[in-house]
Amino acid sequence: MRSQQRAVSRTLVAVAAIVILLVVGFAGYLAATNLGGTNRSSTSTSGTSTGITGVSGATVNLITFDQGLVFTDLWNSTTGKPLAPLLQFEKQYNITVNVEFDDEPTVRQKVQADFASGAGRYDLTLADTANLVQVYGSSGQLYPIEQFYTPSSQLYTPSPYFNYTDFIPKALLACSYGGHLYALPYFTFSSSFNYRMDLFKKYSVALPTTMDQMMNTTLPKLKAGMMADGTYGKVYPIAIRGEPKETTALDVNAFIHGFGGTWFKGGYWNVTDVKAHRALPAFNTTAVVNAIKTYALMGSAFSSPDTPTYDFSKEIT
Repeated sequence: MRSQQRAVSRTLVAVAAIVILLVVGFAGYLAATNLGGTNRSSTSTSGTSTGITGVSGATVNLITFDQGLVFTDLWNSTTGKPLAPLLQFEKQYNITVNVEFDDEPTVRQKVQADFASGAGRYDLTLADTANLVQVYGSSGQLYPIEQFYTPSSQLYTPSPYFNYTDFIPKALLACSYGGHLYALPYFTFSSSFNYRMDLFKKYSVALPTTMDQMMNTTLPKLKAGMMADGTYGKVYPIAIRGEPKETTALDVNAFIHGFGGTWFKGGYWNVTDVKAHRALPAFNTTAVVNAIKTYALMGSAFSSPDTPTYDFSKEIT
């Protein structure tokens, strides 16, 4: 019975919308590994009409998560088998591209194990900006990608499939460390509030335009209405994720940004600037404290009691 209630509570949720808290986050990155610690040779072994060289006969091993969400035009979402565009690409350049899909925690473990052992099992790998780009990029285990698209570089490799300007500049900045680009984002997402208009109409609740309205009027009125008609416990005023992992931190960061806060004094956020200015943490500033308190109160007072276990999938379903 409890599992059935949890399933219902995750489905029937009302989530309010406040545009001011919209921030961009980047969750999908791929990096080229360099576990041998050597530079890629600039000697070409084959040539093509498009200018791509040095790839004939190669096998590329890729590991990633989100099967069915990303690369759906290259691999079947269910079976993982290559589709026509990838098969054509492999035939044209005489290469083999293998993909290994798994759940995100398992992929992270496999990637870190591959780096730690130096086995070099994967050529293209997940590389998040929480630590993998910084740690493995600075230690020479990832290729600086800019050398492949900079015309003055000896390793310049023109390709009809890549254009540096196609990427959001801040996404590339998030994938960089020490002046080098170590990964490329393959999908982006936003942290935002979304709402169910039917429930707002049912309980005669107006959409909030400020966080004060959200906390002091909107959510309390939704909760009162649900308790009055006996639906509270099956449906909740809001659904947010609360699992103690990186994904929850993304939403908390959105709140901190929306409240005008920053992780370091002076607004510095990348390692280079933090070190250069010796910026101290700003965790105890009023903005950061209020943002975290508000997020925690939303989860404890207006969301499901299962919120501490909610990841992204549970939050949206």
